[in-house]
Amino acid sequence: MLENARVKNIVSLGAELFRIGLHSPRIAKISRPAHFVMVRTSPGISPLLCRPFSIYQSNTDGTLEILFRRLGPGTTNISRLRPRDEVQLTGPLGTPFDLGRREEYILIAGGVGIAPIFMAAKHLQRHKRRNLTVIAGAATAAEIHPLIQDFKDIDIICDITTVDGSAGHKGLVTDLITPATTKHDMGHTGIICCGPTPMMAAVAARAADLGIECQVSLETMMACGISACLGCAVAIRGSEKYFHVCKDGPVFRADEIEWDRLRD
Repeated sequence: MLENARVKNIVSLGAELFRIGLHSPRIAKISRPAHFVMVRTSPGISPLLCRPFSIYQSNTDGTLEILFRRLGPGTTNISRLRPRDEVQLTGPLGTPFDLGRREEYILIAGGVGIAPIFMAAKHLQRHKRRNLTVIAGAATAAEIHPLIQDFKDIDIICDITTVDGSAGHKGLVTDLITPATTKHDMGHTGIICCGPTPMMAAVAARAADLGIECQVSLETMMACGISACLGCAVAIRGSEKYFHVCKDGPVFRADEIEWDRLRD
């Protein structure tokens, strides 16, 4: 679905992080956790290609939000948008998380990979899943604190990690998975995860060791979002065939992916 969306607001969260609200009622209405949109970041040809962004949340007033880090020309263009500007969206695209498979969940996010995790947490909370644990990690306190504020606002407490130890546990999100399992009925618990590829590979390995079903939302560059360019191929475990993240994902079972052949 193609829709011209009007900017409602844009908020700088520090550390080159931004959250933008877009009035896009048709896309917002049917968006689900881990769906994504392709955003045309300029009316001209620089940059030529759209950019993919996970939907952070969709609201009943017809707005959706995306969370992004300013890195290059495309995200810089988005960061300069102002209320009432318009951008072109295509979406919602991809396959969302299957959140009906388990009664309890451990949700794991790294950096801006928190976007589909937050949307999933809101969905699970709304549908009264009885036990949720959220683990969120980033490099520093300056990066992690803006990312977990929205969880606090809906009364979900995050277990946090930072690489430098400036907030929460010093280390990686995988350090907190085994302690989290003590709070869950493991026969009814699943993991969902999004973040940098090395982090997700490590989470997938830990989930396999613990015998927990794990779904991952892969983050990758996409040129089209509709499987026309075939640029977002990922290797299938035990096969010479490939998935395409935009068409077959971005959500996959962690045990379907040949992690050793993925590069961040």
